[in-house]
Amino acid sequence: MNKTRTKSVSAATPAIASAVVSTDFPNLLTAAEAAKLLRTTPGTLAQWRFHQRYPALRWVKIGASVRYKENDIRNFIEGGASR
Repeated sequence: MNKTRTKSVSAATPAIASAVVSTDFPNLLTAAEAAKLLRTTPGTLAQWRFHQRYPALRWVKIGASVRYKENDIRNFIEGGASR
């Protein structure tokens, strides 16, 4: 009978959990969450990205997902959303 040992997940979990909770990582928002803060729609954000309407409104791709850093959204709002 061949028994395989599995590595304990709990040993790696604290390192991952502390990295996720760390202040080194920005709070990433979905397009829907960012749109809510900007009082617009996710579709409008998609158009702005496609047409590069607001270069100051920065976004990142993670796989197929688009995310916005919460601080970037706040800076964009405070900056007057200029072109």
